[in-house]
Amino acid sequence: PPLPYYISYHCSMRQARKLLNLLPQVTSAAAVTNTGCSVSVSNAVSASTTGYMSRSSRFQQTTAYDVGSSTNIKWHEGMVDRKTKEKIMNQRGCILWFTGLSGSGKSTVATTLEHALAEMGKTTIVLDGDNIRHGLNTNLGFTSEDRVENIRRIGEVSKLFAECGIITLVSFISPYIKDRMKVRERVAEGDFIEVYMKIPIEI
Repeated sequence: PPLPYYISYHCSMRQARKLLNLLPQVTSAAAVTNTGCSVSVSNAVSASTTGYMSRSSRFQQTTAYDVGSSTNIKWHEGMVDRKTKEKIMNQRGCILWFTGLSGSGKSTVATTLEHALAEMGKTTIVLDGDNIRHGLNTNLGFTSEDRVENIRRIGEVSKLFAECGIITLVSFISPYIKDRMKVRERVAEGDFIEVYMKIPIEI
């Protein structure tokens, strides 16, 4: 699987400044204030994008399907496509997925980046693991099965936001590579950018 971007040191503003360069066709990172902290990001996966993969067959689809435990399910395409929404917002939707140990700074960096993007006029949303458990995932615990379902749900929510042209910042421990790969495989090529917070537990 593609390797994530690695953040080696905990300094949220400088990390946010570096991460701005990873977002597809957003803007330069120069607008974010330099705090003088030291940070390194190793580019272990290409930041280039090929655009949204068209799924034109949906427009012609009238057949009903069985999906999971549900029956007689059809796909209903919206009347405003993704490119139009992205043109309105002057940005490209994507998912920036922060993973790492608890306390590694995932939420701190995500919210700092959110603030930086807001100052640039960009539309974002932060999906934080703890916050999601207050609502959508209140019925899930921390067993292996529940962790898998936790990531599956947030992956689908993130996909919806990204396909609407919103820059989606996801802060989840998400310890299982296979679960993160399932999310990556569900979205369009170039939409999923994984950021691993490689922070020593002692810090």
